[in-house]
Amino acid sequence: MKMLKLLGLQLKVNFGISALRWYLKNDPKRFLGSVGLAVLVIVSLSPILFVYAQMMQSAYVIAAGLGQPGIILASTVVLSSLMVLVFSLTYVMSVFYFSRDLSLLVSLPLLPRDILGAKFFVVLILDILTIAPFYLPSLLVFGVNSGAGLLYWVAGIFIFLLVPVVPLALASIFMLCLMSLVNLSRKKDTLQLIGLFLFLGALLFLNVYLTSIPAGEETDFLERILADEQGLVRLTARAYPPALFAARALSAGGGESLLNFLYFLGMSAAGLALLLLVGQMIFYRGLVGGSEVQQGRALSREELAGITAGALSPVW
Repeated sequence: MKMLKLLGLQLKVNFGISALRWYLKNDPKRFLGSVGLAVLVIVSLSPILFVYAQMMQSAYVIAAGLGQPGIILASTVVLSSLMVLVFSLTYVMSVFYFSRDLSLLVSLPLLPRDILGAKFFVVLILDILTIAPFYLPSLLVFGVNSGAGLLYWVAGIFIFLLVPVVPLALASIFMLCLMSLVNLSRKKDTLQLIGLFLFLGALLFLNVYLTSIPAGEETDFLERILADEQGLVRLTARAYPPALFAARALSAGGGESLLNFLYFLGMSAAGLALLLLVGQMIFYRGLVGGSEVQQGRALSREELAGITAGALSPVW
């Protein structure tokens, strides 16, 4: 319950909801200017989104000709998840450790997981907005071309909201561990930068390794992939296994779609639970020693008596 109340406050602060309400009542011109700016950004991105949708349409035609249209959804989920993983490193650093309200929140009777959970959902919304231009056109292209029913669209929206959860949880856990270690060092900024580069390098190497084609077996490998109805989907999902569940949830149909959706939902819930568990143990450790929250020191009885005596002594 505390986490939900704190989440409401975090959304108002981070997205300027309270400010927009005040502008709407007291300064309508400024409110209209803020809304107009958002509309202008969306309109300016429309040509790019149109070209991207056309590319997805062409890709769907090719994939459908190979009998594997699900590759469109799988590749989109992999791309979106990779974007979340990369961008979340910056988002998490900013929201978790450099927001101005941390000193106040830490002083309140809140558990570390309450603060961490509320801030996690703030970053989650930022990630959802980030991947929307990449995910939604693919969802639309596949749904229209395949003649999908209502359940497809409902499941597609739910998966859209859940796609960032696992990669964001992984990025958050990495940042929690990194900050809990490097904040104890005087060269914490350098160590943070090195840690981020090593993390990104490891991701790139793992992605190349998992999706590489065996040397000297290119022809046989491609024949096996194309012969399997889900071969391309499985190959793409090697880099990020949850993408297979997401793609199958949207393209398999029937009970198999429901089963894969539950798998995807379970992995998202497990990622969030693991983050809150790790955060409960080490979140404050990353704050202590940083610039946002300073570590206190317990006073001895003699020091406390001396401070009290000094505070009570008369000033002549």
